[in-house]
Formats: sequence, structure tokens, C-alpha cells
Amino acid sequence: MSRTCWAWPGSSRTPTRGAAVQSLFSGAWMADVLVGVIGIELLLLAWRAPQRLPAAAPGLCAGLGLALALRCALTEAAWPWLLLSLLAAGAAHVVEMQRHWRR
Repeated sequence: MSRTCWAWPGSSRTPTRGAAVQSLFSGAWMADVLVGVIGIELLLLAWRAPQRLPAAAPGLCAGLGLALALRCALTEAAWPWLLLSLLAAGAAHVVEMQRHWRR
């Protein structure tokens, strides 16, 4: 029996409502859209305001790494890929925090 957000284990209700929302968020396509949006944001920033790209790149790369980690988790990818994307996001966040503290 598949569960939705309102059908608790042992509940006598049959999960009829919420199935569409559950299928909407259960696929990895949303993470793909997020990766695409971040990529488009990087390209637009490089095109329209290239002088601001070095300041914004670490934050965007951290978000990209987290979006890739989400995609790895949703698609049940091998754990090294999940670890690699989380490490990349963490490294980009460390760079961003070091720049922030130097100001």
C-alpha cells in the first residue's frame, strides 16, 4: 500500500487524495529543472554581468551540488555519486564563507 502525506501507517483510509501531488514530487525531473535553472542563471550572469560572476559562482555551485545530490537520492544512484555531489556543494560553501569572512 502506497502512502501519501496524510495516510499514516495503520490508517484505515485508502490513499486516493494526494496521489497526483505525490507523483509530482517523487520523480527526479524536479531536480533536473532545478539544475537547469541554476545553469541558466550562471549563463545569464556570465553574459549580462560578468564582473559579478566570481562573487556569485560559489553560492550557485553550492546550490548546484545540492540539486545534484537531490537528484542522486531520488534516482537511487550509487552512493559515491551522492557523496561526490555533497562534497562539491560543501567545498563551494566553504569558499563562499571564506570570501564572506574576509570582507
